[in-house]
Amino acid sequence: MRMSTKARFGPAMSMLLVFAGVNAWADDTRRAQVRKVAPSLARVEARIPGGGFAFGSAVAITADRLVTNCHVTRAAQDVFVISGGLRWRAQAQLADVGHDLCLLWVPGLNARAATLADGSDLHTGLPVTAIGFGGATGIQISTGEVTGLHALDDAHVIRSSAAFSGGASGGGLFDEEGRLHGILCFRLPAKGAYYFSMPVEWFRHRVFELSTYRPVAPLGEEKSFWEQSQARQPYFMRATALEAAQDWSAMLSLADAWMEAEPRNPDSRDYLGKALGASMNANRSRQ
Repeated sequence: MRMSTKARFGPAMSMLLVFAGVNAWADDTRRAQVRKVAPSLARVEARIPGGGFAFGSAVAITADRLVTNCHVTRAAQDVFVISGGLRWRAQAQLADVGHDLCLLWVPGLNARAATLADGSDLHTGLPVTAIGFGGATGIQISTGEVTGLHALDDAHVIRSSAAFSGGASGGGLFDEEGRLHGILCFRLPAKGAYYFSMPVEWFRHRVFELSTYRPVAPLGEEKSFWEQSQARQPYFMRATALEAAQDWSAMLSLADAWMEAEPRNPDSRDYLGKALGASMNANRSRQ
């Protein structure tokens, strides 16, 4: 495995970059937690044909395999990861564009793998920390809690109040034990705690499917579920957007359609209850 020397840092500088954001964002306890999981984080540089780079984050899930978002690597002809103070080239990737998860194979990397959480441990109110490269240098750290679990494709998309910015896409959502519950992915452009992560269940059993990895190349025009037009997005996304806009009348109509389309999905009843409660409160305030 050849390592590019275009972006090489010494160990001391690497640790400085890793903890640059910690003093500003976290107390001593949080710093200890971050110190435990930070070695599994990497910065992603996706080189785009014609020049330019897309930047994001990734989490090591084995010594030489990392997971990031496909929207970070979608247009890339080459993908590099910055880990351990060195710049490494990804030799292949396994793309699950529909779920916006791309597994990168980086032979020789020898990263410290994150501990994957069990989905049964996930619940609303769980304290979580979002960690990723939110800027050009240090890691961005934000704490919060799980505010929603949305059933989709045999797992739950995680909504939390742990904020993150665009460069942190592909970073990790960790619990207080340092276990990885999700991959930071997208946020709703509205006021409030609307930050979403992709569940580890979607990639847990695909890590070693090396025969399905392909050389890094642009992924085409396919979009993930959250990038679709509003009419094609999952019900929970449409309902969350209406909640953020406090459009309770539209949410009532959507919840009715949702319950008919997915009668076993408890989310539809939860959102119906939210809409009914908010509508009743609004009526009382007008009286």
